[in-house]
Amino acid sequence: FIAGYDFLSNKNLRLKLETYYQQLYRVPIKESFPEFSMINSGDFFALPRESNLLNEGKGKNYGLELTLEKFLSDGYYFLFTSSIFNSKYAGYDNIWRNTAFNGNYVLNLLGGYEFRLGGKTMFTLDSKTVLAGGKRYLPIDVEASITENKDVRDWEQAYEEKYEPYFRTDFRIGLKMNGKKFSQEFGVDIQNLTNYKSLFTESYDVSNQEVYKTYQRGFFPMFLYRIQF
Repeated sequence: FIAGYDFLSNKNLRLKLETYYQQLYRVPIKESFPEFSMINSGDFFALPRESNLLNEGKGKNYGLELTLEKFLSDGYYFLFTSSIFNSKYAGYDNIWRNTAFNGNYVLNLLGGYEFRLGGKTMFTLDSKTVLAGGKRYLPIDVEASITENKDVRDWEQAYEEKYEPYFRTDFRIGLKMNGKKFSQEFGVDIQNLTNYKSLFTESYDVSNQEVYKTYQRGFFPMFLYRIQF
């Protein structure tokens, strides 16, 4: 179910507000693993290997989204999007829990400016910032991990807590040259300009019997050359 409002104040500025509710049913779950649901598949790189699944699970997603967009004109553009949401699932025990993807909010702001250097050559500046609710996780049961000598998760607290919020800012300086049959672009793309390292996951080190953390990539500059026909 979706209800939205879309307003174009002029030919270059657009405001969109949308709210939604989504009901999911017949989601694969498991009787002997009551907290499990395939709705969370994709949380890690590998898909879960579970058998004897039943199509009796359910889920729901609902939220509010706002978009403010200024189309490219007078040499600049910007786009702001925000989403506030809730994402829940129920396994075989019929208890409602957060899904692995329930970060609760995402804010995006991007914009750019370009001006002509002469002829068909353009100098461009672009930037993008993302702020999102932290990743939901399965806490590690340290005592059980030590006893069983492997990474053991506490499913009774599945996805109750989140890591710190995700934050990243990218910045690009570019040069575009438009030709009759193709265009060329040179650029310097600085990813994660502030070098803020968001926590990605926690794992258990069997050898050292301790929990270690893996972070998202920090500051990373890239050089770009692209041809478009």
